Amino acid sequence: RSLFGKNFLVYCLIELIEGTKVVLDEFKFTTSKTHSGNIIEKLEKYNRKLPDNKLSDNLLPSWLTNLAEYQKICDKEIKIYTQIAQLVRKISPARENSKVNKLVKLFEKHNLVIAFDSTIISLDYFKKLITENHTNIETYIVTGTTTKDTALKKFELGSKEKNILGLLSDCMSEDVNLQQASAVLFLDMPTVLRIAEQRIGRIDRLDSPHKKVQVFWPSDSDEFALRTDKKLIKTSLYAESLIGLNFEIPSPILDKHMDEIVRPEDFVEALEELEQEDYIWEGIQDAFKPVHDLYEGENSLIQRKDYLYFKDVNASVKVKISILESKENWLFIATRGGKSSPPRWYFIDSKDCIYSELPEICREIRARLNTSINPENWTDTTTKLLSRYLQLLKINEIKLLPNKKRRALEVVQFIIKRQLQITKNASKKSLYEEVLKLFKPTSIDSEYSINYYIFSQQWLDILNPYLFEKRQDRKYKRQIVSLNDLKEDKEFHNILLKAENLEQIVEHVPYSQPLWQNIAACIIGISSK
Repeated sequence: RSLFGKNFLVYCLIELIEGTKVVLDEFKFTTSKTHSGNIIEKLEKYNRKLPDNKLSDNLLPSWLTNLAEYQKICDKEIKIYTQIAQLVRKISPARENSKVNKLVKLFEKHNLVIAFDSTIISLDYFKKLITENHTNIETYIVTGTTTKDTALKKFELGSKEKNILGLLSDCMSEDVNLQQASAVLFLDMPTVLRIAEQRIGRIDRLDSPHKKVQVFWPSDSDEFALRTDKKLIKTSLYAESLIGLNFEIPSPILDKHMDEIVRPEDFVEALEELEQEDYIWEGIQDAFKPVHDLYEGENSLIQRKDYLYFKDVNASVKVKISILESKENWLFIATRGGKSSPPRWYFIDSKDCIYSELPEICREIRARLNTSINPENWTDTTTKLLSRYLQLLKINEIKLLPNKKRRALEVVQFIIKRQLQITKNASKKSLYEEVLKLFKPTSIDSEYSINYYIFSQQWLDILNPYLFEKRQDRKYKRQIVSLNDLKEDKEFHNILLKAENLEQIVEHVPYSQPLWQNIAACIIGISSK
């Protein structure tokens, strides 16, 4: 993960003030978006007569009842906006150029790169800059109004294409698989958790052909940062603590805001609110919108009154299982949360692809429930299929953890294996082998299994102090230091996993009930073929 500068684009401000056509003519590029903006033109139209209203004159200021005075106010506004547009044109293009340079530099390591921006006209302008100055890079813009299939095939799994850049709007942040790309760059900061998670999810997938993908976030000084940036960071910290998070914001961005936005009392308030409200709070609620849409709105799968009825039922239900006749085999399960682990949803399709992101799961559920028909009875086929799917989840239990927790387990495994290779001490070797066994999933028939969500946090508690120490080192001040960097750190690896650390881990392994005993709801589709 890396960082780069961002900017309020000059042409976006000019578009707002003088209109899309002025921007296109002045900067000499085209766009597929609908023309908009032009506050000055609107003010000139408003200037012709007093605005209509049904209020009596004595309730209004004089400039809303006297035409001459009103026209002076409008003229003053036009003059102010004109001055702003003139000043905006003096802003250096260095920020846009730095973004272009960053995108181009990525192709030194990556064959396929995607970049997101919420503003379509920004994507058009970046394409112009790259096309004019870097002819070796083939650039595609994909938005809600463009033809998608040709461009998206360049990035689908198995693509052999090289030097292809996809400039995408946020309508492409869900329902598309672009995992042949190995880098994604945010040209602007996502405004909500759902958008951030979906952008990253285009390439960070279980079936990715890459051992490592890179996600580049925007960072800037306080003068250019938006209030929504701080809101996203604050919400992500609450979500990580209360429900888990599937992505990690780079530490330099977090560090800028930690002292100001994170206080112990904030977490207490958030927990109290969580206990009282069905919807959590603005910012995290948007991440659950696909779930809420299952039981409310025009396209809901069930009536909200039915949802409210079952939500308030006090009867204890061990697990609710529904079996349906379907065109293909599939499974949906929801697991219960605990004091230290959030509840999780999973969906497995007929090709054994596991989905763990809520928007994707909701999409797959909708598609399967629309094609599944009569309820089925429990048969031997059901037993075998359910067992196979549950074992598949057990095998992939570590891979399905939130990114930061999964990465922590990958890092410690790497370091322990390396230390195992170089040690000549028999007792240490035995200890290393004992710890490595903890990373192997158990059978679904086991009486207990390791809670890898808590297990990963135990390792993070060991890794974080050394990670912090490294970030404070002057040698790394201008670098983004992540957990993966500890794998290659010869200075630290002998200190990180000392015998006493490993013995503590072995002694306090967090065991819990096996997966199948923790399922709250299950829907299984049985192929009729």
